[in-house]
Amino acid sequence: ASADAVHQSALNNKAHIKGAHTQRKAVYQGQAGDDRMKITEDGKPSEVPFRAPLRKLDRLHPGQEVVLLMDDAGYVMEITTPDLSPTR
Repeated sequence: ASADAVHQSALNNKAHIKGAHTQRKAVYQGQAGDDRMKITEDGKPSEVPFRAPLRKLDRLHPGQEVVLLMDDAGYVMEITTPDLSPTR
């Protein structure tokens, strides 16, 4: 196998490393409809889409610091916070 073939194989590999999602630190500001949330990053407000169900969303409060785990399409897949414990 040539180096070019190895490179092409890597580009075509659709498997993603678990936990390799993009992380965005933000401040939660509230929901903006059924599938969007309002956040502030570095003092700049914006809206981001999320994929339902997002279980922790109903326990967040405006002004709360969050880390958003984003998928490759730019959707929030999970939310982590220092003061929310997971539910089982």
